[in-house]
Amino acid sequence: MLRVFSKIRRGLFVEGKLLRYLSYAVGEIVLVVIGILIALQVNNWNEARKDRERELTILKEIHADLHIDLEEFDRNINHLNNQQVACRRMLEIVREDQPFDESFSFYLFYIQRYPRFTPKTGGYQLLQNKGLELIGDDGLRRAITDLYEYGYPYIKANEDDLELFNSSLFAPALNKYFGSELLSDVNVPADLELPPSMTEQPLVNMRAFEAFKKDEDLHAMIRSSEINAGSYLFSHHYSLREIRTLIAKLEAEIDGSN
Repeated sequence: MLRVFSKIRRGLFVEGKLLRYLSYAVGEIVLVVIGILIALQVNNWNEARKDRERELTILKEIHADLHIDLEEFDRNINHLNNQQVACRRMLEIVREDQPFDESFSFYLFYIQRYPRFTPKTGGYQLLQNKGLELIGDDGLRRAITDLYEYGYPYIKANEDDLELFNSSLFAPALNKYFGSELLSDVNVPADLELPPSMTEQPLVNMRAFEAFKKDEDLHAMIRSSEINAGSYLFSHHYSLREIRTLIAKLEAEIDGSN
């Protein structure tokens, strides 16, 4: 087509028909410009399509990561519930001056162990590498960054505080009541909801039980452990709601692309 216009233009120029020559020349330029604009538009469309495909791939990975995080949160919440029960029960045993029972070893296990949360962050790290602006929905992007930049670090900060309390104060005070004998086939207290693996784990026995019941400093730490577990449990439940809300938003975005 351009060759035809070029031939006509040369013919008009030779014949001295300048006005018609300029008209054809302008028409040729317009066609070239239109062709360039169409090419740019097609290229932009292809790039937008590729970005959308990258976005959906990352959103699906984040979605899968969050489901794994949900499972870990459920396990941690179960542990923290058991920890609160164990703390209350041990203080009740002390208060009522109850005799020793081997099942108390389950309480001893829980009162000084805080769960650790290890989030799956592969999808979010990939998003950071590709650029947060890849997420087109502003609300969805904020929900993702809020969870990974504020929600999860808050849990980590809680964990660090509890670990410091446990390692510097609680564990040293409690360890002196640990016996050297390992117990197995111990009856599980009815007020604990144990995962199957826990029922098969050997437990450390207690020693100097009567001295344990008189250690008021340790009793205060057990009360602190119960409070700490409750605070940590609250942050877990809050983050659990945030995760479920984000999962719903991700599913709406992913399903809307189909």
